[in-house]
Amino acid sequence: MPPTRARTSPSYGGSAASFAIDGRLPRHPATVPDGKRPAVVYAKAFATSPEQQPAVARAAQQLIAEQRDRMQAQGEVLTSDDGQRVVLLWRWHRSRRELIDRDADVVGEALAAHPIFADTRAVEARIFHTAGTAST
Repeated sequence: MPPTRARTSPSYGGSAASFAIDGRLPRHPATVPDGKRPAVVYAKAFATSPEQQPAVARAAQQLIAEQRDRMQAQGEVLTSDDGQRVVLLWRWHRSRRELIDRDADVVGEALAAHPIFADTRAVEARIFHTAGTAST
């Protein structure tokens, strides 16, 4: 069976939560054996030009400062060396569904407060987990 290609959208709002809502993100267990929720990292990558990258990164950093309490998550912004990507990371310790719901609520506010996101194409959104290390 060929891999499914993720949809992309010309705007931040169109794809912010659609990957997860459409079921394009892989499933994972809600809890680990000891009953604690696993750490989740929600990463969104935005395509930028080298000239646009600093402004998009600043807007993402401001978004994190504005929404950290609402998201109840730690945020981080990464920029690529080639100027082609800005990645917004949210580190989360609650349910995946709640993360997606909160993120979807933040999208409208982000577009209003940071118009540059309307001109930026979200190219990928994924949920990652910290890989455990085996004891030797």
